[in-house]
Amino acid sequence: MKQLTALLLSFAGTVGVSTGATANMSRSSQPKEPPSTTVVVQVEIPSNSTLAQDKGGAAPDVRAMDVPEYNPLPLVKYENPRATDAFWEKMAQCETASDWKNRGRWAGGLGIMTVGKIGTSSWGTWEAFGGEEFAPSPDKATKEEQIIVANRISVDGYRTVIRRDAAWAKRKGVPVELEWVKEPVGFGGWGCLDNIGGRPALVAHSPETVVSQKFKWGQRGRLVMDLQAIIGVRQDGKYGAKTWAAHARYVALHNISRIVLPNHRIKMPKVPAAETKRCLEYEKMAYDAGFPSKEVDNVSYVMWKESRCKPDVVNSAEGAYGLMQIDDTWKNRLRRAGVIDSMNDLKDPATNLTAAFIVWTLAIEARGYGWHPWNLY
Repeated sequence: MKQLTALLLSFAGTVGVSTGATANMSRSSQPKEPPSTTVVVQVEIPSNSTLAQDKGGAAPDVRAMDVPEYNPLPLVKYENPRATDAFWEKMAQCETASDWKNRGRWAGGLGIMTVGKIGTSSWGTWEAFGGEEFAPSPDKATKEEQIIVANRISVDGYRTVIRRDAAWAKRKGVPVELEWVKEPVGFGGWGCLDNIGGRPALVAHSPETVVSQKFKWGQRGRLVMDLQAIIGVRQDGKYGAKTWAAHARYVALHNISRIVLPNHRIKMPKVPAAETKRCLEYEKMAYDAGFPSKEVDNVSYVMWKESRCKPDVVNSAEGAYGLMQIDDTWKNRLRRAGVIDSMNDLKDPATNLTAAFIVWTLAIEARGYGWHPWNLY
């Protein structure tokens, strides 16, 4: 499987997949979908194919897997809610093509203005918000230090004491020490703000400590809002189906223990009774890709329905690949997620099932029902 490197997936649009010959209505009679809609078409498999997984036998018991020990990190609360590092990284991509060593008057990855010394008539934003604690200018500071100053500018503000030369202060008749207070000015100073989606959702706690916490269905409050900001869903402060879907996807792509997820409560279809319509050898792999144990029977049936359990099947007419017949309209999003480099990677069973899990969670977010893309009702 390709290395999963995405920090946060942000997908837009309605999810949709049809199953051609197995669907109850023709494509022309189905609701219109946006260009990003996935189309999965049932393919013909030679009747003499040897499918050991279709010959019965016991499926691996994914429900009996060991549950890892739960050790959440202690929550770290910020003085003021702030943007995530992921937001600032996105801002830097727009401002300077992520050149954190960018020089000039607007320097560093975030283009923070720097001019002169604090307390003079020509100080810049970098100096006014304490950037000189780290370096003379943003380009000489680390990425992490630049983000600290950006948080001061946007939400935290800055306080310090300026100590003047005693002789100079006496001649001028001013105090030797001056308390310097700089209030935050928000996010409006960044010209790229609108280009990257406007004002960010803010988190009150350190993201790495938030994602290690265990959540419950219906949970409300600031911690849920922080999670929603991190996983990229609307901050309504309530843990429901859409939050669960995005959370499950985030957990799977970041190798976080699924014990932090509440039990699966998304409505489920009835799987056909025929026990032979399954792909037993890939069921454990489906669970490892992120599917809840209660959904593994459905995954197994869909694999059988779409590809007859053949991982290298390609429907060239529709550009659908592998066990779950993932359509090439997903190519760019799967690349951004770090799941594939090319569609041929979907011939790998583990990669295909990871991609299918992403589609499934997106369908829950869009429609409240994960199996709609495969017409499994």
